[in-house]
Amino acid sequence: MIATGVFSELSKGSVDFKAVLEVLKEINYQGWIVVEQDVLPGIGQPLKSAIYNR
Repeated sequence: MIATGVFSELSKGSVDFKAVLEVLKEINYQGWIVVEQDVLPGIGQPLKSAIYNR
């Protein structure tokens, strides 16, 4: 999964968040959106990723 970009920083993975947000705007979605990012031990730098994603 890591090799395919599942556990990567936002905008560096395989999910097109811009397209998802566009669809949600088109349907006038008014709810919450939660993006969960897992960090596996020994892979990546959680604080650095959190700052980048913010």
